Amino acid sequence: MIRFSQLLRLFSGFLLLGLVAQTLLAFRPFSADPKSLLALGGYDSVAYVETGQAVKGAPIFFYFWNGVYWRFATQANLRKFQSTPERYAPALGGYCALSLADEAINPCDPTVFAVHEGKLYVFGNEEVKATWMKDPEHYIKEGQQVYERLLEAEES
Repeated sequence: MIRFSQLLRLFSGFLLLGLVAQTLLAFRPFSADPKSLLALGGYDSVAYVETGQAVKGAPIFFYFWNGVYWRFATQANLRKFQSTPERYAPALGGYCALSLADEAINPCDPTVFAVHEGKLYVFGNEEVKATWMKDPEHYIKEGQQVYERLLEAEES
């Protein structure tokens, strides 16, 4: 006869497995709105890197790259991104840089960001960003390891 505690453990195991599977199935190399596939909430990734400001992109200036749509404020920024997308695309796929270091995938606010050593990092809120800014190299290293594991799992 199965005890209630055994049944509860079995149910908990299935629940955990389901959450892990959902996370892996929902993972994309670049964070984007699940319906529109719009990266960075429509903000211009080139503007972040070159001006240090979050600038909304215009719907007329867009580019489909790496499975998501990118918007730009100007034709010039669109062309810059097209020529070297790796330079302007957010690090860690645009996922929250601190959350990834903690092995979690949390939504980001595209207006909360940092450009560190020429790369764009986005965060869930100002408090998260402040924590990350205390030791960016550590969080970049940790986040990159998690991001690479997620990419490998997504590919297999």
